[in-house]
Amino acid sequence: RVEIDGNRHPSECRTVGTVIQYHSDAVRRISVQEFSPAGSCQLPTSLQQCSAIVALDLLFCHGQWAALSAVIERSSSTLQSVSASHCAVTDSDMTLLASSLAACHGLRSLDLSGAGLSSHSGRILANAMTTCTELTALHLADNPELGDEAAAMLVHALTNCTSMSSLILMRCGLSASIAPVLSTDIQHWPQLGVVALGRNPQLGGEALSQLCVPLADCTMITSVTLDDCVLSAQSLPALSMAVRHWSLLERVILDENPGLGDEAV
Repeated sequence: RVEIDGNRHPSECRTVGTVIQYHSDAVRRISVQEFSPAGSCQLPTSLQQCSAIVALDLLFCHGQWAALSAVIERSSSTLQSVSASHCAVTDSDMTLLASSLAACHGLRSLDLSGAGLSSHSGRILANAMTTCTELTALHLADNPELGDEAAAMLVHALTNCTSMSSLILMRCGLSASIAPVLSTDIQHWPQLGVVALGRNPQLGGEALSQLCVPLADCTMITSVTLDDCVLSAQSLPALSMAVRHWSLLERVILDENPGLGDEAV
């Protein structure tokens, strides 16, 4: 495992780069944080020599996607997890990233939470995800500009991922319009365990009622997050029926839904 911190002294980053250069075949996990074009440290070019990376964890890395996409593509046959939480991804960045991800046929987990994804970026990513049939987790929380159209394309692109276990779309600008697509495509994921759709106030109770029908068949559900979705008492009967099928359920989060009331809860 290699850890690279952009806040360190440039000489330390160069030392890490040299170590990677001489041991590139042994590197399996890489953690990179706090890199930007304005920073004093430069991302080691020797990263692109690593060809057997299993997991790439990025945090607060900006303006580095040309190099990082090359790293991903180099390890496309072994890469299983990419986490780029709070790493700004522009539309042009996504073109590079999506192209490299499309070659990662064994990718199992993708986390682009807080990446500032636009609807256009989401559509580009969706086109790439059709080849990632081993994916089990997609986490895109805190991308409020994503919206229904891009989210629907992404979900539909993953219908062949029959081992999907975690879908997180919190605060992604979703509305009730996403419900028909989700309701249809969720049926392809019998192992779904985590569903997080909270902080989408335009989703509403009617959409929840529609979603609960296929979700009831997902008997592996352990966690459902629906905070701040403007749920009402009328939307709870469908959820109550679904809960009865979730014998593995550990938590249901319904915070910030003042329309529920005591009786419904």
